[in-house]
Amino acid sequence: MKDRPGHMRSLRFGILLALAATLALSAIASAASPISAHFLSPVSVPSDPENESFVRLSLLYGHSGSVRALDLGLVAGRTSGDMQGIQFQGAFASTGGDLRGGSATFGVNLVQQDLRGVQFAGLASWTMGSVGGVQWSGFMNYAGGGMSGIQLASFLNVSDGPTKYLQISSVANVAADDFQGWQLTAFMNHANARMSGVQTAVLNLADTASGAQIGVINLAREMSGLQLGVFNGSREIDGVPIGIINHTTGNPRNWLFYASNLSLANIGYRTEVNGWVSTLSGGYGDNQGSQSDAGFLGWNFGHRLLGREHTWLGVDVGYVHIMPRSSDDPAVNVRPHPAFQLRLTGDVGVASWLNLWGAVGVSAIGESYDSGSDSETELLLAVGVVVR
Repeated sequence: MKDRPGHMRSLRFGILLALAATLALSAIASAASPISAHFLSPVSVPSDPENESFVRLSLLYGHSGSVRALDLGLVAGRTSGDMQGIQFQGAFASTGGDLRGGSATFGVNLVQQDLRGVQFAGLASWTMGSVGGVQWSGFMNYAGGGMSGIQLASFLNVSDGPTKYLQISSVANVAADDFQGWQLTAFMNHANARMSGVQTAVLNLADTASGAQIGVINLAREMSGLQLGVFNGSREIDGVPIGIINHTTGNPRNWLFYASNLSLANIGYRTEVNGWVSTLSGGYGDNQGSQSDAGFLGWNFGHRLLGREHTWLGVDVGYVHIMPRSSDDPAVNVRPHPAFQLRLTGDVGVASWLNLWGAVGVSAIGESYDSGSDSETELLLAVGVVVR
């Protein structure tokens, strides 16, 4: 009987040990597998297609519930739930839940919910939810819930929600909602709502833009900032449009007919937006004394200084491309050459449809476009009429 307390302690210890073992086995059974191996699912170990594992290795196709650390496969892998960590599949990677980490494949990379990290694909990176991080693909990227980070594609980037920071492609960038940052591509940028930042492409489109559009054709319904291109168009603009032709709702657009001591007969198309005046002109007839047969193509850009609607003074700078006709006279310069102008211009309204126009300034005329070629500076005088 003296040993009874010792027996009781041993019994209690045994019960506690058995309970601890039971709980441990239960936890192991319910926890993620350390490693799952897949040949062609469901030929896998473990065989449960919804198994959770820390590491998944697959040969042809692996399917499991989630992966928490590393996923490697030669061909394809699908995760029904979340993927956390590093993933590489040869041709196709699919994550049914969120992706946290980095995923790469030579083919198509699909995430059906949100991405936080890096998604790389040889063909396409496609995320149905939002993207926070980087999408990089050989053909196109898609972010269904918006993007905050970088989209880099050889062909096309699309974000169907609010987009921030950077879209770079060779053909087109599209932001279906508000965009903040820089869209850079060779052909077209499109911000379907508000664009705050910079668009650089041949064609830039925005509903409401705040920042800069730099390209060949720049179009915005409302623009605040800089438009730099060949043609700039908007319904309303609060800023500076620098282009050969600038158009906004209700802006003055005139035809200009004039003669100058540089060229005999000229016609120009003049547009004005917020006091900034752009004139595209062409002419014929060299008045510099070298020959009479020469063509001229010029562009002048400047700003009003003072005055009222149809009577005002302004200043502009210009470039003229001079195209002489061929000649047998060796003394005649038959090479194309430039002229650079600085002018003080003025309009005087004389009728509801007509202004008198004049300009005085200087013109620096180069002998050719060759580096180091000589140039001469001449007084520039021009007179004509503006038809409104």
